[in-house]
Amino acid sequence: MNPPNLTELYNRAWSYLVAGVKGQSTARLVVLASVDPSGQPEARSVVLRSADPAQSRLEFHTDVDSQKVTSLHHMPRAQIHVWDPTDHVQLRLDVQVALCQDDYASEQWKKVPGPSQIAYGKTPSTGRVIPGTFAYETTSSQENFVVADCLVRTIDYLCLDGPHFRAVFKASGGWKGAWLSP
Repeated sequence: MNPPNLTELYNRAWSYLVAGVKGQSTARLVVLASVDPSGQPEARSVVLRSADPAQSRLEFHTDVDSQKVTSLHHMPRAQIHVWDPTDHVQLRLDVQVALCQDDYASEQWKKVPGPSQIAYGKTPSTGRVIPGTFAYETTSSQENFVVADCLVRTIDYLCLDGPHFRAVFKASGGWKGAWLSP
């Protein structure tokens, strides 16, 4: 196997993400890692809703009452992790997150299928203690809908198929990339 050049690898990273948005790769469901206000690391899966290589942006949606919103208000930096088991590729993306409940979020809300809107708004609020498994009600609330706009700052690409290789791409370096020891 001929190793890819850095430009090919950068484009391949974004291809995984764009394909994930379309449901055509494992990058549809990604892991978001953040830090809560007490300094405790948190990781959870989120659904990738948009990937824009030209703007270096990713997007996911969440509920305003979720712990991740509290954590991202406290520390608006996070890391997104993607694992592709077919190609044995791991992507780690450092992102700056802006939480939006604006006109853009209103437009995105209109695109959320009705049955999926129940994920936004619950009584009692998301993450609260309840007396039993299903002791909550869904309320489908646009007021609870948040668009998380993630500005990608760094992409770390690691391939574990055959001879391992790794590269890092940084926005501050014009995305030119550098090889790293895997």
